[in-house]
Amino acid sequence: MPRSTRCQSGSQPRRHCIHKNCLIRATPIVRRQHRTQRIPRAPIRDLIATGSSRNVQLMPASRPRKHRRVNGNDFLYRLFTDLTAGNDEAAAAIVEAAVESCAIWFPLDLYQRMPVLLPWVVRDPRCRPHKIGGVKSPDRWGSPNKDGYLRDDNSLVKGIPRSLTIQGGNGSRLHDTRLGESWTAAHVWRKVRLSTLATRDSRLNTFVPNLVWLPEQLAKLSDREGSAFQNALKRRSFGLFRNRKVHPSLTEHVEAIWKLIPEPDSWTELPNVSVNQFLITERFLSSRTLAYSSVVRLCEAAAEGRPLPPKGRLTSRYYEGVTKVPRKALATLVDRLKAYSVIE
Repeated sequence: MPRSTRCQSGSQPRRHCIHKNCLIRATPIVRRQHRTQRIPRAPIRDLIATGSSRNVQLMPASRPRKHRRVNGNDFLYRLFTDLTAGNDEAAAAIVEAAVESCAIWFPLDLYQRMPVLLPWVVRDPRCRPHKIGGVKSPDRWGSPNKDGYLRDDNSLVKGIPRSLTIQGGNGSRLHDTRLGESWTAAHVWRKVRLSTLATRDSRLNTFVPNLVWLPEQLAKLSDREGSAFQNALKRRSFGLFRNRKVHPSLTEHVEAIWKLIPEPDSWTELPNVSVNQFLITERFLSSRTLAYSSVVRLCEAAAEGRPLPPKGRLTSRYYEGVTKVPRKALATLVDRLKAYSVIE
């Protein structure tokens, strides 16, 4: 037996040796190519089929390729984007089915009494901490802007119907349920007849026909300007609300808002009972009325230089920040708010 096959003492073959030094220092005899080479997949199939390994060529081992991870929510969004992107009948059917089964609206009676839910709130995407030129901006959510409007990142709007029960449309799976996780408030119109986006204007940000609740991944489709999904929401909103009458004291102001919204093509009037909608309770209306009255009283007192009323449920940032807003701006804000007085 060759020397390399025996242990250090030379008395035993390496595989039978139990000496401590031999176990540490000995180099096991194996075919080195088996450690660094592997059989490719195709020759393995040939080997199984032929029963022979003579023609199998060994290939150098390669480092395993890293695979990117796929987020399930992102995948769903891209799937819906692809399914609704076409101009054929199948894509149109998917869009209509998604809007009919998933969209949740406020009911007509709320629109008639309270067409703008939070007329003192505007969307400000920079109200949360962010960096400008490398300098971190502080959190300004809930504070008033230079005109006295409360800055929001859509979180106030999202939470409006959390306590409300859903009345489902024809055979809807949402009937007699409430909003859980992964639902969000979407705005039907982004671009209107203004120089800014609809959410930046207090009249349109919480205008009832401009609000709809959707699963998060579908809500993203409503932000794609001119998409089939967004256009379907516009047609449905017009069909539900456009020709409905509001309280006579609100008619002039509501019509002024509608004139800011471009009319969609080929919309038809829809019965209010055919869609998913929130059931409005007296407690909900009382809460909305109280919030509206608190803001009006606060801004009136600050504009006139009087002592501020109790804070109530207003945010501390807004309550304390109103005194820093110019009085003229607050007086203008109060006049605009009174135009949308809540009808009890």
